[in-house]
Amino acid sequence: MADQTDVNTLPDTTLIELTAGVVQSYLNNNQMQPDQVPQVMQQIHDKFAQLQGGHGGAEAATASTSPQHEPPVRPKNSVRKNEVVCLECGKTYKTLKRHLRTEHGLEESDYKARWDLPKNFKLVAKSYSEQRSQMAKDLGLGEKSAGRGRGRKKT
Repeated sequence: MADQTDVNTLPDTTLIELTAGVVQSYLNNNQMQPDQVPQVMQQIHDKFAQLQGGHGGAEAATASTSPQHEPPVRPKNSVRKNEVVCLECGKTYKTLKRHLRTEHGLEESDYKARWDLPKNFKLVAKSYSEQRSQMAKDLGLGEKSAGRGRGRKKT
């Protein structure tokens, strides 16, 4: 373990060598079109540079706002009757807000921007939303009545 090199102390030429090694290993086990290789090399190099300390160039700077992978489902199909699929990791939940914050460090607006979703896109399963709506109605929330709320007149 003493001969293991720290990524933070590597010169740029070593990053290129590391990148070439990773791409070579990947190509030994996977098929890829020749015109895709430079893009993959650039992404891997940028990731190494980002790990080294943020010297990954312009592409590494935009990496946090654009998806790095294909989503597990089409974004418009991610909200289902009983679950919502996270486009980042593919896991399913009833609501994504807490998961996004804790697991991916994203706010709802950042997630929607990253996956090019409309601002009014719901991140809650339809059945869960209906259940919460019905519970609010049963409690009388949102109704205007004579004996409730701030608008009540004193007699």
